[in-house]
Amino acid sequence: MIEVKRDNDPRLDDPWYLTKLDLAGQIYARLGQPFLTVRSDEIPSELHIRLKRITDARHTTVTLRDFDVLRSIYLRRQMRLTYAEVVQALGGGPVGFAKVAAFQVRRVLSIDLRDELGDDSLINFPGR
Repeated sequence: MIEVKRDNDPRLDDPWYLTKLDLAGQIYARLGQPFLTVRSDEIPSELHIRLKRITDARHTTVTLRDFDVLRSIYLRRQMRLTYAEVVQALGGGPVGFAKVAAFQVRRVLSIDLRDELGDDSLINFPGR
């Protein structure tokens, strides 16, 4: 989990907000998920480009059927699936990519974005 904040975000000076972020980190740690808060100006350009591709599709419409598809493919396999498998299951091509990206931003899917996203990248479905 990466919480990206703009370098001029006034909440970064709010002790209550910082406590909230700390508590979120503790909860994610208990779930075995990493949690990082970074300022947008601290993100290396190659990672920024990778993240932007995902966040640009954050408003993509996903339906209850799309959720059912995810549950179905993950329950059948009982493991992490590859990016290519999940994209294909959600319609393939640009539509499938956009839905995977939207699910990542909405924290339904978990993709390790430290490396370039490729067909063999593994995707977790924490809600399975």
